[in-house]
Amino acid sequence: PELLRGLSGELLTSAQTVAVRDWVNEMAGSLRMLAHGQLYPGPAGYVDPVYQQDYQAWQIENLKPDSWKGYTSANNAKLDSNPDSLMARWRLDDQNVAYPMYQLIMSPKYADLRRRHPGMRNICIHKGLSTNADVTADASIPLGRPVDIPIAARDWKDLNFLIYHSCIRPGFWMLNALTDVKSGRLRDGVPDIIWTTQFLQESAGLPNVYSELGTTFASSVITFPSVCAHILGQGLKYFGEDRIVFGSDSVWYGAPQWQIEALWRFQIPETFPASGGGGTRKQFGYPQLTETAKRKILGLNNARLYGIRNVDGRLTNAPDDCDDRDHRGGDDGRDGYHPVPTNFEALIPVSLKKAMEYPQFTLNDRFSKMRKEFLASGELPTNTRYGWVRSRT
Repeated sequence: PELLRGLSGELLTSAQTVAVRDWVNEMAGSLRMLAHGQLYPGPAGYVDPVYQQDYQAWQIENLKPDSWKGYTSANNAKLDSNPDSLMARWRLDDQNVAYPMYQLIMSPKYADLRRRHPGMRNICIHKGLSTNADVTADASIPLGRPVDIPIAARDWKDLNFLIYHSCIRPGFWMLNALTDVKSGRLRDGVPDIIWTTQFLQESAGLPNVYSELGTTFASSVITFPSVCAHILGQGLKYFGEDRIVFGSDSVWYGAPQWQIEALWRFQIPETFPASGGGGTRKQFGYPQLTETAKRKILGLNNARLYGIRNVDGRLTNAPDDCDDRDHRGGDDGRDGYHPVPTNFEALIPVSLKKAMEYPQFTLNDRFSKMRKEFLASGELPTNTRYGWVRSRT
């Protein structure tokens, strides 16, 4: 069936992700990890022949995901009820394909589970990272375009739409975005960074739409910091400090501490250099990036979205119906995070090794092959972020 072919292309399935979440949290005795479920939308009433029910329903009932991750730009949606028909790209505002999925997630049947996992309302959608995409092509195929966000967000006010990468067009290299800024092309008085500026402006008045910074921040802050400043400035101007969330995409950039330190130090300049498009912060209407805003972006906003009430003594205004003790914090004496034992690798149960496809259980695990090749090269892991760093001479 087409769904199994789609899942075979995942680096990590939702079942594997949840298995690690449950093991780490049990071992630590505190809420250390959350886990996405995977979005594979389809028509109402679709029954997958392998899972014997809708795949989202199977995940809810068996995995209890903390939120959802999906790719409208990928061929992972069923457009009809034929189990052998090819999957296709989809839109967030497709009433025949996406809306039945939202209805399932918000079903009264799962109300108790949503109280215990309030992040189940979070629809996290990959948008952007399509450097060579034709920006003049048919907008009915969204790719990184934000055109399908506003209608879906207005129709489903009880869901939160977290737009990963903030729709940034370039993938891992911000030269396209710098070209946008230097072109002098403005949209509502600010530099028109293709897709991202459109996203922030068109979703500005939608309180359940959030801008996520994974890859977008990491790729711009050390290459073209003026681009980074425009993106953060526009995010603050149109969304405000309560609707921007941090993401590290650390699988591509190494340990995330360098990104955290970079955001703590970053400021939107009062005057942009000519190499960054020129202009001033006040001219563009960008608020200052305050310490309060940084704290919210780095964690407090996500804590609120996932129902984590107590973060180092700070209440995050989690949903009132969140009654999961792990998420609330403090109700069962498990305030804060507990360290994971240093001998954690020896504590990995056989069941988890099977789920994660350790070499002794399979010959097809991609991560095991990558690790073997890395060790064979004689290199040692580092936390260094390699790449170009701009400097003035």
